[in-house]
Amino acid sequence: MSRAQLSISKAQCLSNINNIKHHLNCHTKLLAVVKSNAYGCGVKQIVPLLREANFDYLGVATVKEAEDILAFETSMPILLLSEPLFDQWQDLPDTVEYTVYSQEFLTELINISNERPIKVHLKLNTGLNRLGASEDYFWDLWEQIQANKHIQIVGICTHLVESEVLESQKTKTQIQHFKEIIHRCRREESSPILAHVSNSAGLAIQPSIEMDMVRIGLSLYQNVLKLETRVLYVRRVLTGETVSYSQQFTALTDTTVAILSIGYSDGIPSSTESLNVLINGNAYPVIGRICMDMICVDLGDASCCVGDIAIIFDDTNGSTHDSLHEFADKTQQNPREAICKIGERVQRVMTL
Repeated sequence: MSRAQLSISKAQCLSNINNIKHHLNCHTKLLAVVKSNAYGCGVKQIVPLLREANFDYLGVATVKEAEDILAFETSMPILLLSEPLFDQWQDLPDTVEYTVYSQEFLTELINISNERPIKVHLKLNTGLNRLGASEDYFWDLWEQIQANKHIQIVGICTHLVESEVLESQKTKTQIQHFKEIIHRCRREESSPILAHVSNSAGLAIQPSIEMDMVRIGLSLYQNVLKLETRVLYVRRVLTGETVSYSQQFTALTDTTVAILSIGYSDGIPSSTESLNVLINGNAYPVIGRICMDMICVDLGDASCCVGDIAIIFDDTNGSTHDSLHEFADKTQQNPREAICKIGERVQRVMTL
């Protein structure tokens, strides 16, 4: 192991995938959301596994993310989940499909559509009021695309406001609106159109909204991750001495402090409170200010050696140390935020 490592359990990933598939209609397509470097887990580690598991699509947020995947994976369709902003998307291959919700981007597509076929997913705003066209605008875009023989609508999508809330009236209203739009689209278009709305939370809470495709994100990565680092240095600190910047920790008694080779540049926020790490099977508190490359741990009268492994969180089944959710709570983040912020210096390793 290098100075810090994020381990990803392949067996648990595949178990998550099989559990997702078990609750879906056999004809429902699967889109894996792999934006932000596959939620911080590493696209080079995750994408081959998704191909092995027969996922239908990969979903990314930016042109750069699509290009990074295309450097090693060219067989799986990639959906750009938002319109590109000032990026050079025109040279992307035909395996990349585009989400459309504005006239400006549709005009760009129309201008190059005579050069090659283009596949798009029209996005409807049903209440999130983030991305997506309002209904009147949606039909205007629809009609323009229908009049262009080089652009094909292969999907219609929207985004739920509170998919994690059971029996949400807002979700029911959104779904009803979306179904009405889909019904009209299918009356006007004979070619197959993928309707997709559900994300990980929506699928778990309201499986009936899976439609033709589901967009799976965080649920792929649940109970699969372990973040570890190494002891960089061990020192004795005397009563009254301080540790790290700004004298935020003062030793009340003589103690031993371990310096670990991980810091805020690697995903340990400076706002961290009451965080413990596991060294040689025992939990010890993080003390003092979090540094860019290091954190300090109070061992008391215990000891450890340079090079010993320290576990920051362990989300794998059977672990008794802090889970990802507990780590996120203690660092004042949500779990998605916590893993996406794990820095590039942290080595990603797929384990069995």
